[in-house]
Amino acid sequence: MSRLNHLSFLVEPLNSGEATALSVIPLIDFTPLTRLTEEFEREKGFDVVGGYAGIVPSHYRFGPLNCHYLADSNAVDLEGDWEVHGRYLLSCKCGEVGCWPLTAIITKSGETVTWDRFYQPHRPDRDYAGFGPFEFDFEQYEDVVNRVAERFYI
Repeated sequence: MSRLNHLSFLVEPLNSGEATALSVIPLIDFTPLTRLTEEFEREKGFDVVGGYAGIVPSHYRFGPLNCHYLADSNAVDLEGDWEVHGRYLLSCKCGEVGCWPLTAIITKSGETVTWDRFYQPHRPDRDYAGFGPFEFDFEQYEDVVNRVAERFYI
């Protein structure tokens, strides 16, 4: 079995110049997904590199945040094609998820959860092969997802 990744979240103010909204940035092995994505895109020579922030629950109707991150939930992506392009993991640095998102397919299999098939909808020809997959222990994943969700929904 391969080494499992560790998931945590950084909740911080989004610096968009407007009223302070909180963003949720996944940390994979204690490194922000925003940084991992930017480094990968730079190495691949993509035309636009980075520009991501965490998702902002107050700007988008994710439903309960834990349902958003749990693959076996019945949460619905408002664009209707989450099964094809995945769940939003990052938004644009402006805080708008539709402006410049990063998505991934979230799959639960046995005792693990995997994030893979990363996708940038505004650059559909980009190849994110080699980015991830990130695989997490389900118990640790569920615990951290539920804890971050509690910060936004009671």
